[in-house]
Amino acid sequence: MTGRVTLVGGGPGDPGLLTVAGLDALRGADVVLYDHLAPLSCLEECPPGALLIDVGKIPGGRATSQQRINELLIEHAQAGRHVVRFKGGDPFVFGRGGEEVLACAEAGLGVAVIPGVTSAVAGPALAGIPVTHRGVVQAFTVVSGHVPPGHPASTTDWTALAHAGHTIVVLMGVANLGAICAELVAQGLPAETPAAVIADAWLPTMRTVRAGVTEIAEQAKQVGIHAPAIAVIGEVAAQELPVGAPSEFEQAAKADEAVTDELRPARADDAAELLVLQRACWTSDAILNNTFEIPALHEDLATVRANFATYETWVLRRGPRLIGAVRGVLRGTDWEVGRLMVAPDLQGQGLGRMLLQHIERQAPPSARRLWLFTGKRSEANIRLYTRAGYQLIPDDDDSLPHVPHTVRLVKLTSPESSQTR
Repeated sequence: MTGRVTLVGGGPGDPGLLTVAGLDALRGADVVLYDHLAPLSCLEECPPGALLIDVGKIPGGRATSQQRINELLIEHAQAGRHVVRFKGGDPFVFGRGGEEVLACAEAGLGVAVIPGVTSAVAGPALAGIPVTHRGVVQAFTVVSGHVPPGHPASTTDWTALAHAGHTIVVLMGVANLGAICAELVAQGLPAETPAAVIADAWLPTMRTVRAGVTEIAEQAKQVGIHAPAIAVIGEVAAQELPVGAPSEFEQAAKADEAVTDELRPARADDAAELLVLQRACWTSDAILNNTFEIPALHEDLATVRANFATYETWVLRRGPRLIGAVRGVLRGTDWEVGRLMVAPDLQGQGLGRMLLQHIERQAPPSARRLWLFTGKRSEANIRLYTRAGYQLIPDDDDSLPHVPHTVRLVKLTSPESSQTR
């Protein structure tokens, strides 16, 4: 059976700017070919066992040729796999997406394209620079600065741009910014035109430099600006609208709350919240998996309290709120891990991994292996456990009890026997 290829634009770097469709594609991928500018934390959403191949091109460093990338797309798709080509920005904005589509089409493969948020717009926006602004400018032009004006490979009409009255956005132009600005001024762009350079847009290391078009390249060089960076040339570059990334407001809100996390053994007065958390997690799991094939919600408050005497239960509190829990129990020479839960609105922040590592450390020295159950369709949980070194037990293996609608995973306690992808 022939597979298929999906080109996914990952946006300018913040994982929150990956589209829902792009995230769905990653979750359904058998193979992912990714660039170094794509939001790499999103690869955590790929299924267990998905093959992840780094084909990024690092300036002055290692690189995978475009020909080889095309070959990999075709080879894996012809083997019947769903191949995701995961790029930064948008696949069709200096992303060679068109070349990859043509290569796949010539090989008889179907290709889907999921657009991404382009840094040409998103980078300036985060710096408070709108690429168009009423009463200032009505158009913008995005150009590649990969080669300087006058280079044989350059097809840009810099004279036309100098007189167009557009905002000029230059991508991949850090090295050639001085030559580009000099050419624009030589061709008639006013020397007092404002300009800005935005480096590492949508990353914690983001910086913005503003200056006139004749000084911007030197200013950027003096403060150590390097790729990836975006240059904006035009009247809007003088704008500095008071905007910020959504994450900045979330962090500020958290700081205002002045709460701390506390991980401690469970007490009787935690039982009610633990029961609520358990049901919230199982219900969320059922919704995400589009199924109610999960363990029955059979425990009551008395059962939760009684289990404290059998299981070593730990709870994670954030201020007054119980946000996570996990438990373990020794069964012979096995340490059973169970009830690993994180509040649904806080999932994806590494809390589950932290709780898992904590309960593993509680295993007594006599424990020879760790094992656990999780829902058969709980893909996020299965990803967490397999990346922590757990291996799925085949259905015909009767060394552990069977529980309906679950899968079983085992990890040996010796470090050399643990494998992570």
